[in-house]
Amino acid sequence: FGLVVEPGMRYLDYKISKPELSNFSNKKNFSIKNNFVYEAHSTDYQNLKVLKNLTKNNFKFLKVGPELTYIYSKSIFKMQSIEKLIYTKKLSDIDSVLSNEMNINKKYWKSYYKGPKKKIDFLLFNSYLDRSRYYWSKKKVINSKKILFKNINKLNENLFLRSFNLTKRKLKIKKLLKLSNTDFITYLFLEKVFAKYYSACNFKIKEYHH
Repeated sequence: FGLVVEPGMRYLDYKISKPELSNFSNKKNFSIKNNFVYEAHSTDYQNLKVLKNLTKNNFKFLKVGPELTYIYSKSIFKMQSIEKLIYTKKLSDIDSVLSNEMNINKKYWKSYYKGPKKKIDFLLFNSYLDRSRYYWSKKKVINSKKILFKNINKLNENLFLRSFNLTKRKLKIKKLLKLSNTDFITYLFLEKVFAKYYSACNFKIKEYHH
């Protein structure tokens, strides 16, 4: 079985605390002797060196969530910034739609974000806690995202490359992976996070040279 342990890691709006494992050898040996492993709770935003150190100490489960959704949201807002530059009609307005949903129903973030309105407005989309992740499944947000994706996926190859400042080498990767414009941008944002965790757990990763 896996025992959930919190070895000092945590993350706040802008701050990340590393785990303290200098005196963990006895706990590691105890778990090995008694045939169980550890689960590291909330490993989000830790670097590869920290994650590898966790796995060396018999942490076989590395829980991650908000880091992925936070980076995912950044890919969405990057696509929206391009949408605004290219289109003048039928825009997604996804940032406004998401913000409105978060302010209609504050229960998922009200106890996490404190301060004046200007600060809270910033934290809604920029905190490592990423409480916005609870709103992506809202109907209005989903519909807004569909409009955004439709607009970005309509971009032809050349305009797509120029808009996102991509090289032709990256375009070859896109074709190799058979991804739409929007899926490829999401992939580019998330790949480093996935690669970090795969590497920490000693999985071999197929390299797509960018």
